[in-house]
Amino acid sequence: MSSMADSVKGRAVVGQVLEGREPELFFLVFKSLIIFKGGRSTAYKNSILQKSNRTEQYQKDGAALFRVQGLRPDCIQAIQVHLAASSLNSSHCYILQDGASFFTWLGSLSSPSDHVLLDRMMDKLCPLKQSLLVREGSEPDRFWTTLGGRSEYSKEKCVKGWPTDPHLY
Repeated sequence: MSSMADSVKGRAVVGQVLEGREPELFFLVFKSLIIFKGGRSTAYKNSILQKSNRTEQYQKDGAALFRVQGLRPDCIQAIQVHLAASSLNSSHCYILQDGASFFTWLGSLSSPSDHVLLDRMMDKLCPLKQSLLVREGSEPDRFWTTLGGRSEYSKEKCVKGWPTDPHLY
């Protein structure tokens, strides 16, 4: 037995991980992670349809906005956020899906390492699709139309961390 197993005398040990305070090792277990609003399983989707608004669910050929974040290329998350301009943040990078078209949005305060993470996640989310690169401040009209029109969003530098949105893994 290993020293860890010896220290607990071979018994199973449970550790508590608080949402929003997950250690990097926790996410390394999942590698790259894509979190869809409304889940992906049929049973879960049917349950959600009975209880809530269908527009909050991910639709394969619909419109969706994903915030991309991570600490390293092997530990990335894409989290579906509310489809509105107010969900954008200049410190982050996003993937905007509009049917079969994709935009990758670079916030003006995002770093070159964030851009690498965005490219890696785009390859995982839709490997056979080409996206249109959009830098903050030079968005085409179609980008804003997909988001429901222009509106205010956070343009202040924020300290990046793991998500605080409620979600299940």
